[in-house]
Amino acid sequence: MKCPGYYPDTENRPERYWRDMDDDTFKACEREMHYRVHALRTLSRPNIMAEKTVYASY
Repeated sequence: MKCPGYYPDTENRPERYWRDMDDDTFKACEREMHYRVHALRTLSRPNIMAEKTVYASY
C-alpha cells in the first residue's frame, strides 16, 4: 500500500482524508510512515545547525 504524505494541499487530497479513513487502513499507513522515518540516515548527513547554533549542556 502506498500511503500519501502528510500535507493535503500539496497532494490534492480532501482535508478530512485521515479522519475519514478506516482504522485498518490508518494503522497500515502509520506503520509505513514509521518504517520510512526509521529508514532515514540522518546521522550520516552533515549537521548544518552546528555551524549556526551553540548547544547548551545541562
